[in-house]
Amino acid sequence: MKFTFPYLINDKNQGKHVKGEVFKIDEITLKILDILEGYPDLYIRENIQLLLKGKEIEAVVYFVK
Repeated sequence: MKFTFPYLINDKNQGKHVKGEVFKIDEITLKILDILEGYPDLYIRENIQLLLKGKEIEAVVYFVK
């Protein structure tokens, strides 16, 4: 599959830092984002731990299949 837009790859062996934005959303917004991101057909949705201003939080990300 050829992509012409930015995407994340879930590869534990080639980790890199990624800059981005974090938003607090509700369940309805998450369902809308699933549609926008083509989940589950184009992307896999996962919860990850990340550092935000020195504090560890859980966030939802979409990885390309």
